[in-house]
Amino acid sequence: MIKIILLAFSIAPLFSVPAYTIWFGIMHPKDFGMAVSKMFGMSIYILPVAYTATTFFGLPAYFALRYFKLANFFSVTLLGVPLGLLTVSLIDDIGRRGTIGLGLACGISVSFAAALILNLRKN
Repeated sequence: MIKIILLAFSIAPLFSVPAYTIWFGIMHPKDFGMAVSKMFGMSIYILPVAYTATTFFGLPAYFALRYFKLANFFSVTLLGVPLGLLTVSLIDDIGRRGTIGLGLACGISVSFAAALILNLRKN
C-alpha cells in the first residue's frame, strides 16, 4: 500500500504542467502556441511548486482522509480544490486575473491523477 501511495504522489505533480499550459491557453489564447512550445521551460518553475505542495499539503491531507476512512476517488479529487487555492495563494497574488483558476486547474489535475493511481490498486 505504501508503494502505491508513493507512486501516486510522485507521478501526480507531473500533471500540473499540462494543466498550467491549458489554463494559460484559456487566459491568453493568442499566446497558446508559445505556451505549448515552451512547456518544458515552464515545468522548471511549476514542478518544484507542485512537488512541494504535494509533499506538505497533499500527503498529510490524504492521510487525514484515510484516517477518517474517507479516502475514495471523489474525495481525493475534490481535495485538489482547497489545496490548489492554498498553494497559489501562498506563491502569487490571489486577486490577479486568472490566478484562482490556475490554482484550481493545477490542484484538481494533480489530485485527479493521484486518485486514479490510488484506485489502480483496487482493480
